[in-house]
Amino acid sequence: MSWSIDLRQPNKGAYPISETEAEELAAEACKEIAKLNIKLSDDPVERRLGQGLLAIKEFHIFWTSVIARQFINDAEAMFHERDVVIPAEELFAARHGFTAEDLDNAAWERRQGIKGRLFRDEKLMKAGLRDAFFGLVDLIRVETEGHEPGYDSFIASMTPEALSKLVQDRLDVQVPPTA
Repeated sequence: MSWSIDLRQPNKGAYPISETEAEELAAEACKEIAKLNIKLSDDPVERRLGQGLLAIKEFHIFWTSVIARQFINDAEAMFHERDVVIPAEELFAARHGFTAEDLDNAAWERRQGIKGRLFRDEKLMKAGLRDAFFGLVDLIRVETEGHEPGYDSFIASMTPEALSKLVQDRLDVQVPPTA
């Protein structure tokens, strides 16, 4: 059965689950309803009402399972991204004398609005370096996969070692920064 994208993507903004996942979750919902062992009335009207309520219950179980699966998939993707990107970001930051956490903190402060003038230029420079790192990752993505695949699919196809090697290779050909 082909599952509509609307039924596989109940949380707007979340990526839809696959049709295979939808089929698995629908089968599980059907099993859950079967476990209820509800005896339907012999009266045709009551029987249809009972079947309708069971269908609604089955759909509710399915829908809830889809949302849970999306959260699991999104969490796995987030952890994979963290595991792949942070080692490469550490390489990039170390080349400039910082840590990935320094760049991340500076980018966060820039988004929040840097208060005061003390260290403002340094924080903006670090935040700019973080932007440059993700620009480098995007440049590598375009060179390896072309313009069509997005950042998410590129990162999903990477291992920490592979991305770190690609970043390191790119850094080795760049002129070292001047202090």
